[in-house]
Amino acid sequence: MRTREKGHQLLVRLPEALRVAIKRSAEVNLRSMNSEIVYHLQNAVQQRGGICVSSGREAHDA
Repeated sequence: MRTREKGHQLLVRLPEALRVAIKRSAEVNLRSMNSEIVYHLQNAVQQRGGICVSSGREAHDA
């Protein structure tokens, strides 16, 4: 198993229906809810061309 880098913690309030959907999706994909949320956030940001997720730098700086 690889060593996981520590990330920043963020408290987010979710509507109950969204929490349930994330939980179900995480179970189907064999991920934790946190990993599921990070996965979808990374995809959304990358699709918009916002940042280079691996380095945290803005895409146009890469």
